[in-house]
Amino acid sequence: MRSSADSRPKADQTQLLAKLIVEVILEKKGLNPVVLDIRGLSSVADFFVIATGTSSRHVQSIATEIEERLGHGKNKILGIEGKMRGDWVLIDCGEVVTHIFNDDIRVRYNLEGLWMDGKRIEYDGMGERYVAGNC
Repeated sequence: MRSSADSRPKADQTQLLAKLIVEVILEKKGLNPVVLDIRGLSSVADFFVIATGTSSRHVQSIATEIEERLGHGKNKILGIEGKMRGDWVLIDCGEVVTHIFNDDIRVRYNLEGLWMDGKRIEYDGMGERYVAGNC
């Protein structure tokens, strides 16, 4: 028998995956998590999750927690880059690509600006979602 999550359209499941990743980031005290809905703008992914860690070790810790939480469930991680260095870790889950940056690198590469046509979804400290419009 299929669960209610399995009966949802794929897009809803993908958005739930992005939200789960943001919840993990917030649990690990990551800063300024943002989800960019880039459906229709990119063939690479449907959503980018972007957040900041306060140090290389913090960035690595957030990435490790995401890896542990997703690696044991039905959500499979296709690849992880940058974890050893810890200034920018990319976690590829197919339709959801997560970027965990240190502050300087996040500002330098400005993914939110590069993907400004995407719909921006932000989360407050309580994990509640609000839509802030385009980037």
